[in-house]
Amino acid sequence: MENKTGKYFKYAIGEIVLVVIGILIALQINNWNENRKSNALAKKYISDIKTDLTNDTLTYNSSLNRLKQTIEDNQTLLNSSLTENISLDSLHSLISTSFHSIRIYKIDNTTYLKLSNTGFLDSGTFGEIFEDINTYYNKEYVSYSEYIEWDEEQSVDISHPDFLGNHKNSVNLYNYHTNEKASANFRKFINSNEFKNMTWANHRRKGIVFDRLLFQKKIATELIEKIKSELNKK
Repeated sequence: MENKTGKYFKYAIGEIVLVVIGILIALQINNWNENRKSNALAKKYISDIKTDLTNDTLTYNSSLNRLKQTIEDNQTLLNSSLTENISLDSLHSLISTSFHSIRIYKIDNTTYLKLSNTGFLDSGTFGEIFEDINTYYNKEYVSYSEYIEWDEEQSVDISHPDFLGNHKNSVNLYNYHTNEKASANFRKFINSNEFKNMTWANHRRKGIVFDRLLFQKKIATELIEKIKSELNKK
């Protein structure tokens, strides 16, 4: 009886060990599957972010081109020898393209907003690259947005009726061509110190924003390359 009891006991222990081993193997397989799914999902997310970043660089290029033209137009308006010889129509056109804010230039953060509630941003999968992505959207994007908001707040649309109505030397930039007096007042305003000061302030501010946009484009481009490298490794 003692021998039989010992055999049954050993048999039971063996069964328990086999069950435990089976459970551990099942858990390992399950973990492997979950990691594989997590890795595949993370890979898709950062691939989508790469697409968003590519869209951002296109936006930056458009912004930079327009800002470059604005800066050049401001430089023309600051040159009295040029403004005295430019037609009033050309001057009006320059003013229309020179005094504007750049509030329309927004980056594409569609995928990042989706990721905010997934937990992937804090996961170990692609951890370092997600840190860079976090920095881009939470630090650099905030800084970029502050420059955009600053320019929007400081920009003056001198052709807007509100400006014309409040301007101490009210000059109707829309009716500059109606008669000789209006034309003379318009040109006088263009050559005034007040207008030159506003133009210089606009020129300087747009130059600062231009440099920030260049930096933002550089960050996005570098992050795209990092993501490409990370995707190739996985």
